[in-house]
Amino acid sequence: LGRGEFPTIAVDARGYPCAIWQRNIEPTPHIAGGELWFSRYDGTNWSEPHLLAQFTGPFYLDVNLPSFIIDPRTNTGYVVFEWRDRYINGPTSHLYLGWFDINNSATIQFQILAPSLC
Repeated sequence: LGRGEFPTIAVDARGYPCAIWQRNIEPTPHIAGGELWFSRYDGTNWSEPHLLAQFTGPFYLDVNLPSFIIDPRTNTGYVVFEWRDRYINGPTSHLYLGWFDINNSATIQFQILAPSLC
């Protein structure tokens, strides 16, 4: 499907799997970050991976441990993940919720569920 780690799979209304995974961007002296990727199986092939979200900034930012479900009545995918800054002013962590139409992953929207976990 693509490079990354911590894949999570949910099944759509037709019984086909969809996957989300994280890929952390290797830090340079000035920037780091994390990405969430999405792909779905159509019964024959996996779609090209689609970048759902990219979070970048100074030093050590991470996207961690996504969890993913699909509401088969609406084809809405829901993903929850941790966004973490491990460097500036000590660790800061936020819990995010994202939702999108699995037929059009460009529709993704995000909301912070917990502003600071640390």
